[in-house]
Amino acid sequence: MTKENGKGWKEELPTTLWAHRTAKSQVTGASPFSLVYGIEAVIPIDLVRSVVKLVEIAGIPKEDTLEIMKKMRDNAASHNHLYQANMKARDEVQVKERKFQVGELVWKAA
Repeated sequence: MTKENGKGWKEELPTTLWAHRTAKSQVTGASPFSLVYGIEAVIPIDLVRSVVKLVEIAGIPKEDTLEIMKKMRDNAASHNHLYQANMKARDEVQVKERKFQVGELVWKAA
């Protein structure tokens, strides 16, 4: 996974660690993730497979599957945007401006 001369390993480290943490060990028969959290990790391809199976069961043509997944992704992005906007608004209400003065210097802190 590294580039020539063994460089580029830093970029691959998160992916490699995820693979290690979600793979079952021959010794324990469980993944490190499941030992820590008590359940198996859900990897993204498992989510895609589930959607494809549901679409097939519902009788929706495979060509429409990508459109359905795009709508789901857009819906999640909209939800995330609204959540972040609400959190920002809540934080701004709770933050009070304060002035500190030491001698002639004045600091404003939020």
